[in-house]
Amino acid sequence: MKTLIQTRIGTLALTLALLGGLAPRAEATDKYWTGASGTGWNTGANWLPSGVPGSSDVAIFDGGTSSASCTMDANVSVAGMVLTNAYAGTVNQGTGRTVTIGSSNFVQYAGTFAGGDANITINGTFTLAGGAFTAPSGTLTVSGPNASVATIFTYGGGTFNHNNGTLKFDFPNSPGGDIAHTISLANTLTVNNLIFDSTYPGPQGVYTMTYSLSGSSATFVVGSNFTMKATIRPVTVNGGTIEVHGNVIGAGWASGGSSVLLLDGSGDQQYTWSGGELPYFAINKTNGTVTPSTGTTALRVRTFTLTQGAFTAPSGTLTVQGPYMSATIFTYSSGTFNHNNGTLKFDYPTGFGPWTHTISLANTLTVNNLIFDSTFSDFQGTWSITYSLSGSPATFVVGSNFTMTATVRPLKVNGGTIEVQKDITIGGQANGGSATLNLTGGNNQTITQTGGTVPAGTWTINKSGGSATLATDLNLAGSGQQLVWTNGALNLSSNTLTVAGATTIYPGATTLGVTVADTNKAGRLMCNSAVSGLANVGLEVSVTAAKEQSPQIQAQTYTILSNNTSLGVTKFESETWVGNWRGTVDYSANAGKSVTLSNVRFIEGGTVLMVQ
Repeated sequence: MKTLIQTRIGTLALTLALLGGLAPRAEATDKYWTGASGTGWNTGANWLPSGVPGSSDVAIFDGGTSSASCTMDANVSVAGMVLTNAYAGTVNQGTGRTVTIGSSNFVQYAGTFAGGDANITINGTFTLAGGAFTAPSGTLTVSGPNASVATIFTYGGGTFNHNNGTLKFDFPNSPGGDIAHTISLANTLTVNNLIFDSTYPGPQGVYTMTYSLSGSSATFVVGSNFTMKATIRPVTVNGGTIEVHGNVIGAGWASGGSSVLLLDGSGDQQYTWSGGELPYFAINKTNGTVTPSTGTTALRVRTFTLTQGAFTAPSGTLTVQGPYMSATIFTYSSGTFNHNNGTLKFDYPTGFGPWTHTISLANTLTVNNLIFDSTFSDFQGTWSITYSLSGSPATFVVGSNFTMTATVRPLKVNGGTIEVQKDITIGGQANGGSATLNLTGGNNQTITQTGGTVPAGTWTINKSGGSATLATDLNLAGSGQQLVWTNGALNLSSNTLTVAGATTIYPGATTLGVTVADTNKAGRLMCNSAVSGLANVGLEVSVTAAKEQSPQIQAQTYTILSNNTSLGVTKFESETWVGNWRGTVDYSANAGKSVTLSNVRFIEGGTVLMVQ
């Protein structure tokens, strides 16, 4: 008996070594299946040496004594399980019987494993090199060993039948340390539901869990739902493609990654998001739509691609963070992007730099709010982020507000056109760039610059109605940066608009508004190059001071336009004073290069009664 067992062990060890199978298992006892066909797992006489395999044993089906089928007639907990290349039978997971496999792993080279309706948990590695494996209709969980680096799932050959169940990768019971687990797929693997999880209750956020898809195919096809979540440890999925035909769920400490999450199902698909970040999010659908589930108001992804099909953004914020390198982070090739009255936000990723993140727009993309941000809280001013708009026409149409701000890292927006129909806010460490800004539409618009530098492309005012109003000073300081005023009204209020290059005013311009705030301040258009077309626009002057200040204000002269070349005109198209204030508009100041207000005074109103 001893000689037979030793021979079996030696033969099996050699076979596994040649096939790249199990690591040495000196701590476990090998138990060989010898039962007759259809007999039960839980009979000690069916095993050699005798006795039902326990949690420290490896159950081996090698065909040496028996290739008969085996049915699990009890819950099973073993250190490992092996179906060798000589086994021709079937191992059946009995109805309602759970299976737990420990650190000595599951390996199948031949034969059939038929999963049942209960869960299977593998706290080691899973290898399918041949034969037919049918997963349980419940959940097949592979957590991997307590090792910082390991290949925990290998699909090199054979047939994997998902059985409408769930394949789940979960964090091992490791007390500490970052974990990097590889999933090796030599062939595309079709599953029903796929989950990447990290639920081990260790120190929150201290250690990370990274899954890497590798192999010549490195592709999962997910017939139903894909879930990426983590309650404690950030979980990242890198490499390969995860093709989802059902819904996508992201939650908790999901931490993105470089895997392509491809939504290409033929029907409608939904995404549910409650925290974290999903990997590269790509939509390429010939039918159906991708929409947020009920209650989902935000989504955060590493990159976003819309090749074809219809996508509805969340009603809150769609954040595209980008990878920790220079890359194309947003691509709109074709299809329908429904902004859903939400916000599209580009935000700086955690990490160093400097990086350039490209936004590729093959068609004009209409969004509601658009934000370029840089809020990473380390190393202030050290590394920069540049967003580059590319493609034809590389144009955003922003139905509501545009914001460009950076609390820590310098931020540029290069190339393309950003057409804004409501408010513009520039702040923080915004660091310009070459993008062009157009103010359009019929809404009243407010422009605020609380810090930083605005993009240095040409700014165009081309409004069908409403007014563009300065809430602060605005400095168009780029070399040769121009202001082109085509249509609509511009209200400086009591702020200064500085233009480095030429200012061109077309006949469609209606009104330049100027406010005298007090004895020291009035609205001003300060041009460092030529101003043309001033005669096309009317001047509207208002005063916010009380009438008791009229003597002090009257004594002042206010420059409301300054220019380094002669204006070539003697007046605005029209001059209007609001309310009871009046004054003198003078075009001769500074040799005809400036326009000033003087003798500003309050005119008492009232009725004169004539008595004969």
